[in-house]
Amino acid sequence: MEAIAKHKKLRMSPRKARLVVDAVRRMDAARALGVLKYIPNKAAYYVHKLILSAMANLEQQQPKGKRIKPDEVLIKEIYVGQGSVLKRIRPAPRGRAHPIRKPSCHISIKIAWQQRQTEKTKPRKKIKEEKAS
Repeated sequence: MEAIAKHKKLRMSPRKARLVVDAVRRMDAARALGVLKYIPNKAAYYVHKLILSAMANLEQQQPKGKRIKPDEVLIKEIYVGQGSVLKRIRPAPRGRAHPIRKPSCHISIKIAWQQRQTEKTKPRKKIKEEKAS
């Protein structure tokens, strides 16, 4: 099963958000949430909330009473796209104006639930060592 979550129009440069997203790509959700806890970046807070939102979306698809563990959830895709750019003007000397660009970005995530198989492992056969005589 898969679930998608998106955060649109985040007032942050996509370049700065990609640094955080690249750190958690292809991790399981439990490990990604642990890593994001210690990244001192504004984007880490929003990516953390986005992973939790995607997990809640995934849980809504499950039958009633079925709980999903974060270590069973894998981040399949996560990417940052360019959003709209607010264009502002800053006064400059001699009556001129300098442009200011305030970019935004869209963060999208797709997660998948992979139920772990609890197989009974067969005991390994002991290898008999031949004694050199």
